[in-house]
Amino acid sequence: VHGMLYDVQVQNVYIQNTGDDIFALWGAHSNPANVIFKDCVGVNPGGMRPNFYGNCVATYGLQSVLFEGLKCYAPTVDNPIPSPYDGAIGIDTAMFVFYNSFDANYPVGNQIRIKDWIFEDLKGNTYTAAEASTRTTGNPAKGKMVWTTSNNVKAPYWVTSSAQKVNVYATQSKMWTTR
Repeated sequence: VHGMLYDVQVQNVYIQNTGDDIFALWGAHSNPANVIFKDCVGVNPGGMRPNFYGNCVATYGLQSVLFEGLKCYAPTVDNPIPSPYDGAIGIDTAMFVFYNSFDANYPVGNQIRIKDWIFEDLKGNTYTAAEASTRTTGNPAKGKMVWTTSNNVKAPYWVTSSAQKVNVYATQSKMWTTR
């Protein structure tokens, strides 16, 4: 989803084997608001460009978005190919990745809400915060997904830069922690 958008809902969508991010919101300086991704499934992000680029969810600037009930099935990558531009790893680093690249703008008061998710590898094994990389700068540890704490909830997301304040609020219902 790209550009100046308001009151958009993406619901009940299944996408698999992309060559890039699966569910992406690229607002740049257009500040999309009230965008909802709900009850969607993403499988094998970046599958068409193995080891190089793609995550289940990525944003590149916004005013407000809700990700609710998303399911992501993604591999860990043992030998990711670094970006030729800055050496960053851009494939399968977390379920949700919030970038500052591509002219991303997160204006004052921005809000990213993550509610209820399932995050598993391609064999159905659940990723957990206990076995995750908690790195907040630089590239994540190889073979590990990044998890970050938001309002006392550990969630599978990564804000790739501290250049802008990105406000993330995560909530996870108990019924979503198991299938």
